[in-house]
Amino acid sequence: MSGVTEDVMEILINFDWPGNIRELENLIERAVVLTKSKIISRESLPPFLLSSSDEAKIFSAVDNELTLRDHVQSVQRKAIISALARAKGVQKKAAGLLGVKPTTLNEMIKRLQIDITDLS
Repeated sequence: MSGVTEDVMEILINFDWPGNIRELENLIERAVVLTKSKIISRESLPPFLLSSSDEAKIFSAVDNELTLRDHVQSVQRKAIISALARAKGVQKKAAGLLGVKPTTLNEMIKRLQIDITDLS
């Protein structure tokens, strides 16, 4: 691994990183694993980093009747399903993509009642 492109560096610098340095560390590790070249490019980054307007879209789409908890669960469900699909149903790999422990992912799958039978 040689580094990152200039635009990726700008994205990483400008992101708020609410999950602290661990979140950044996990993201870099994930990008290193996913990239097929020696340089991390935009294609190796998760979608939430690529567009600041995505965050606005998420919150503008919140139905006034949804509670914050319902909205958070909806976002979690979508992220988990996406990670499981990318990991071809392998929960350990999906947990790595999401930056959580496999046991945590398993608990979330149960709590959110996600059907994993169609994701492998």
